[in-house]
Amino acid sequence: IYAAVSSGLFVSSDSGSKWHNILDSAVVLKDEAVEAFVLDPKSPERMYISVAAPNKISRILKTKGAGFYEVYSTAVSENKVTGLWIDSFDPSVLYAGTTKGLLLISKDFGESWRVLKEFAGAIYDLEMVPSDTRILYLAADGLIFKSVNQGVSFEQIWQAVPTLTSINDLAIDFNNESTIYAATSRGLYQSVNGGKLFGQIKLPI
Repeated sequence: IYAAVSSGLFVSSDSGSKWHNILDSAVVLKDEAVEAFVLDPKSPERMYISVAAPNKISRILKTKGAGFYEVYSTAVSENKVTGLWIDSFDPSVLYAGTTKGLLLISKDFGESWRVLKEFAGAIYDLEMVPSDTRILYLAADGLIFKSVNQGVSFEQIWQAVPTLTSINDLAIDFNNESTIYAATSRGLYQSVNGGKLFGQIKLPI
């Protein structure tokens, strides 16, 4: 089990009984918090993390041997990399989302990055359909977008109401990929038709 926290990246190899910071000797953090991390599903020793600190640029680091090295940094300190996602079919493909709405893509195991798309608000989550990872669902502020061509183009499929509602997380049902869940600042929503229509799920008091 891994846990990203403000003081580093911790790992437990005994189901959570004991933890240790794997960044203690692996990388020098400059008062940075670990914002996100992702493991290569086919080679779990390959890991990517994003780190950031107030008034400093945000960085993406990648494992190398027992340590890490930098593969990307933002141009300005106001733009933070807050999400990392990896293609489970082709782990050479990674995505990164930033607070300034930039969706980045790498197709060479994180060695180089380019801007794939720019959105008006911060990117909160990106989910790939398990059976076809070319199909993407992306949450940016109060909007959900869908791509069927690995992010070449996106279509807005839902806007939360009222407009100040934020969409914080997305999930796809592995047993029924047309069912999508959206966790928002005003409750939990569900779509059973691939994002064409969302309805709120009433939660217990």
